[in-house]
Amino acid sequence: MTWLVLVGCLSSVSDKELGLAFKPTFCSVSDMGFSDSAHGAITERPPYPDTVPYDYWCSDRSMVVRSDSTVRTVGRAEICEGHVYDNRYRGNIDFTGIKVTLSLQSNAYDAYAKYIGKEKTPKLGDFKSWQGGVVFRIPSPAFTFPMPRGSSNPWHREGVVGDLKPIKRFNFDFIEIQLRRNLDEQGRTVAYKGDSHADRTDLKPTLCIGELSDPPSQNS
Repeated sequence: MTWLVLVGCLSSVSDKELGLAFKPTFCSVSDMGFSDSAHGAITERPPYPDTVPYDYWCSDRSMVVRSDSTVRTVGRAEICEGHVYDNRYRGNIDFTGIKVTLSLQSNAYDAYAKYIGKEKTPKLGDFKSWQGGVVFRIPSPAFTFPMPRGSSNPWHREGVVGDLKPIKRFNFDFIEIQLRRNLDEQGRTVAYKGDSHADRTDLKPTLCIGELSDPPSQNS
Protein backbone atom coordinates (compact mmCIF):
# COMPACT_ATOMS: atom_id res chain seq x y z
CA MET A 1 0.00 0.00 0.00
CA THR A 2 1.26 3.47 -0.87
CA TRP A 3 0.56 6.59 1.16
CA LEU A 4 0.24 10.23 0.23
CA VAL A 5 2.34 12.16 2.74
CA LEU A 6 1.94 15.91 3.29
CA VAL A 7 4.49 17.63 5.52
CA GLY A 8 3.89 21.20 6.51
CA CYS A 9 3.49 23.96 9.05
CA LEU A 10 0.24 25.44 10.31
CA SER A 11 -0.31 29.15 9.84
CA SER A 12 -1.08 31.44 12.77
CA VAL A 13 -4.06 33.67 13.46
CA SER A 14 -4.88 36.34 16.02
CA ASP A 15 -6.55 34.93 19.14
CA LYS A 16 -8.17 37.02 21.88
CA GLU A 17 -6.73 34.87 24.66
CA LEU A 18 -3.37 33.80 23.28
CA GLY A 19 -2.38 36.60 20.94
CA LEU A 20 -1.10 34.57 17.97
CA ALA A 21 -2.16 30.94 17.84
CA PHE A 22 -1.82 28.16 15.29
CA LYS A 23 -4.76 27.80 12.92
CA PRO A 24 -5.75 24.22 11.97
CA THR A 25 -7.42 25.21 8.70
CA PHE A 26 -4.40 26.38 6.70
CA CYS A 27 -0.99 24.79 6.26
CA SER A 28 2.02 25.60 4.12
CA VAL A 29 3.48 22.44 2.60
CA SER A 30 7.25 21.97 2.76
CA ASP A 31 7.40 18.40 1.44
CA MET A 32 4.99 15.96 -0.15
CA GLY A 33 4.85 12.78 -2.13
CA PHE A 34 4.35 9.05 -1.76
CA SER A 35 5.84 6.51 0.62
CA ASP A 36 5.69 2.72 0.44
CA SER A 37 4.44 2.50 4.03
CA ALA A 38 2.66 4.81 6.44
CA HIS A 39 5.81 5.58 8.39
CA GLY A 40 8.38 5.32 5.62
CA ALA A 41 10.37 8.07 3.97
CA ILE A 42 8.95 9.85 0.93
CA THR A 43 10.28 8.11 -2.19
CA GLU A 44 8.23 9.75 -4.97
CA ARG A 45 7.80 13.51 -5.12
CA PRO A 46 6.12 15.90 -7.58
CA PRO A 47 8.47 17.17 -10.31
CA TYR A 48 10.16 20.49 -9.72
CA PRO A 49 12.08 22.72 -12.16
CA ASP A 50 15.83 23.09 -11.74
CA THR A 51 15.22 26.82 -11.31
CA VAL A 52 12.10 28.92 -10.71
CA PRO A 53 11.59 32.67 -11.44
CA TYR A 54 10.68 33.58 -7.84
CA ASP A 55 12.39 33.65 -4.45
CA TYR A 56 11.92 32.34 -0.91
CA TRP A 57 9.27 34.96 -0.17
CA CYS A 58 6.90 32.96 -2.35
CA SER A 59 4.86 29.90 -1.33
CA ASP A 60 4.23 27.32 -4.05
CA ARG A 61 2.48 24.56 -2.08
CA SER A 62 -0.39 24.99 0.34
CA MET A 63 -3.14 23.00 2.00
CA VAL A 64 -6.58 23.82 3.38
CA VAL A 65 -8.26 21.54 5.94
CA ARG A 66 -11.98 22.09 6.36
CA SER A 67 -15.13 20.52 7.77
CA ASP A 68 -17.67 19.28 5.21
CA SER A 69 -20.94 17.71 6.34
CA THR A 70 -21.60 16.36 2.82
CA VAL A 71 -18.60 14.01 2.92
CA ARG A 72 -19.77 10.44 3.61
CA THR A 73 -16.34 8.91 4.19
CA VAL A 74 -13.69 10.15 6.63
CA GLY A 75 -12.64 12.70 4.07
CA ARG A 76 -12.01 13.78 0.52
CA ALA A 77 -8.73 14.98 -0.96
CA GLU A 78 -8.66 17.41 -3.87
CA ILE A 79 -5.30 18.19 -5.40
CA CYS A 80 -5.04 20.81 -8.11
CA GLU A 81 -2.75 23.42 -9.53
CA GLY A 82 -2.67 26.63 -7.56
CA HIS A 83 -1.01 29.99 -8.12
CA VAL A 84 2.28 30.64 -6.38
CA TYR A 85 1.66 33.23 -3.66
CA ASP A 86 4.04 36.12 -2.97
CA ASN A 87 4.00 36.73 0.79
CA ARG A 88 5.89 39.99 0.44
CA TYR A 89 3.39 41.63 -1.95
CA ARG A 90 0.45 39.55 -0.71
CA GLY A 91 -0.79 38.33 -4.05
CA ASN A 92 -0.64 35.53 -6.60
CA ILE A 93 1.91 35.48 -9.39
CA ASP A 94 1.75 33.94 -12.85
CA PHE A 95 3.26 30.57 -11.99
CA THR A 96 1.74 27.34 -10.73
CA GLY A 97 2.30 25.36 -7.57
CA ILE A 98 0.13 22.76 -5.85
CA LYS A 99 -2.96 23.32 -3.72
CA VAL A 100 -4.39 20.54 -1.57
CA THR A 101 -7.85 20.66 0.04
CA LEU A 102 -8.73 18.08 2.68
CA SER A 103 -12.47 18.07 3.36
CA LEU A 104 -13.06 16.07 6.53
CA GLN A 105 -16.39 14.66 7.67
CA SER A 106 -17.65 16.83 10.54
CA ASN A 107 -16.74 14.44 13.37
CA ALA A 108 -13.33 13.79 11.80
CA TYR A 109 -12.64 17.51 11.56
CA ASP A 110 -13.71 18.04 15.18
CA ALA A 111 -11.25 15.32 16.26
CA TYR A 112 -8.50 16.98 14.23
CA ALA A 113 -9.22 20.46 15.61
CA LYS A 114 -9.25 19.09 19.16
CA TYR A 115 -5.95 17.31 18.51
CA ILE A 116 -4.30 20.54 17.36
CA GLY A 117 -5.90 22.46 20.20
CA LYS A 118 -5.28 26.13 20.90
CA GLU A 119 -1.52 26.45 20.83
CA LYS A 120 0.18 29.82 21.13
CA THR A 121 2.89 30.47 18.59
CA PRO A 122 6.31 30.55 20.28
CA LYS A 123 8.28 33.73 20.79
CA LEU A 124 10.97 34.68 18.30
CA GLY A 125 14.03 32.52 18.91
CA ASP A 126 12.19 29.93 21.00
CA PHE A 127 13.03 26.81 19.01
CA LYS A 128 12.36 24.38 21.86
CA SER A 129 8.61 24.87 21.55
CA TRP A 130 6.44 23.31 18.86
CA GLN A 131 6.58 25.44 15.72
CA GLY A 132 3.36 24.23 14.07
CA GLY A 133 4.88 21.29 12.22
CA VAL A 134 2.42 18.59 11.19
CA VAL A 135 2.27 15.53 8.92
CA PHE A 136 -0.80 14.12 7.19
CA ARG A 137 -0.69 10.53 5.87
CA ILE A 138 -3.46 9.13 3.67
CA PRO A 139 -3.58 5.71 1.96
CA SER A 140 -3.61 6.37 -1.79
CA PRO A 141 -2.31 4.78 -4.98
CA ALA A 142 0.45 6.93 -6.47
CA PHE A 143 -0.60 9.36 -9.21
CA THR A 144 1.21 11.77 -11.50
CA PHE A 145 1.79 15.44 -10.70
CA PRO A 146 2.36 17.95 -13.53
CA MET A 147 5.50 20.02 -13.88
CA PRO A 148 4.96 23.58 -12.58
CA ARG A 149 4.46 26.11 -15.37
CA GLY A 150 4.15 29.84 -15.89
CA SER A 151 5.78 33.05 -16.94
CA SER A 152 9.53 33.69 -16.83
CA ASN A 153 8.59 37.04 -15.25
CA PRO A 154 5.53 36.04 -13.22
CA TRP A 155 4.89 39.44 -11.62
CA HIS A 156 3.98 41.00 -14.97
CA ARG A 157 0.62 39.25 -15.16
CA GLU A 158 1.18 37.94 -18.67
CA GLY A 159 -1.51 35.31 -18.27
CA VAL A 160 0.70 32.40 -19.27
CA VAL A 161 -0.83 30.05 -16.69
CA GLY A 162 -4.44 30.43 -17.81
CA ASP A 163 -6.93 28.06 -16.22
CA LEU A 164 -5.70 26.02 -13.26
CA LYS A 165 -5.95 22.29 -13.84
CA PRO A 166 -7.21 19.58 -11.47
CA ILE A 167 -4.70 16.86 -10.59
CA LYS A 168 -6.52 14.27 -8.47
CA ARG A 169 -9.64 13.89 -6.37
CA PHE A 170 -10.41 10.90 -4.13
CA ASN A 171 -12.24 9.86 -0.98
CA PHE A 172 -10.46 8.19 1.90
CA ASP A 173 -11.53 6.10 4.86
CA PHE A 174 -8.46 6.62 7.04
CA ILE A 175 -6.00 9.39 7.86
CA GLU A 176 -3.06 9.76 10.24
CA ILE A 177 -2.13 13.18 11.60
CA GLN A 178 1.04 13.74 13.60
CA LEU A 179 2.68 16.76 15.15
CA ARG A 180 6.38 17.05 14.36
CA ARG A 181 9.35 19.24 15.10
CA ASN A 182 10.15 21.07 11.88
CA LEU A 183 12.99 23.08 13.45
CA ASP A 184 15.82 21.94 15.69
CA GLU A 185 16.92 23.83 18.82
CA GLN A 186 19.18 26.04 16.69
CA GLY A 187 16.32 26.99 14.38
CA ARG A 188 17.49 24.84 11.48
CA THR A 189 14.95 23.06 9.29
CA VAL A 190 14.53 19.36 10.06
CA ALA A 191 13.92 17.31 6.92
CA TYR A 192 11.20 14.68 7.00
CA LYS A 193 12.75 11.20 6.77
CA GLY A 194 9.81 9.08 7.84
CA ASP A 195 8.34 8.37 11.22
CA SER A 196 11.20 8.42 13.68
CA HIS A 197 9.93 9.46 17.10
CA ALA A 198 13.40 10.35 18.34
CA ASP A 199 12.83 14.11 18.23
CA ARG A 200 9.15 14.25 19.19
CA THR A 201 8.69 12.13 22.29
CA ASP A 202 7.28 15.15 24.11
CA LEU A 203 4.59 15.82 21.48
CA LYS A 204 1.15 14.28 21.23
CA PRO A 205 0.72 10.70 19.96
CA THR A 206 -0.35 10.25 16.35
CA LEU A 207 -4.05 10.84 15.69
CA CYS A 208 -5.68 8.08 13.62
CA ILE A 209 -9.17 8.65 12.22
CA GLY A 210 -11.22 5.97 10.48
CA GLU A 211 -10.56 2.36 9.57
CA LEU A 212 -7.66 1.29 7.41
CA SER A 213 -8.76 -0.53 4.27
CA ASP A 214 -6.81 -1.81 1.28
CA PRO A 215 -7.34 -0.32 -1.21
CA PRO A 216 -8.85 2.97 0.07
CA SER A 217 -12.10 4.08 -1.53
CA GLN A 218 -11.53 6.68 -4.21
CA ASN A 219 -12.95 8.57 -7.14
CA SER A 220 -10.81 9.40 -10.12
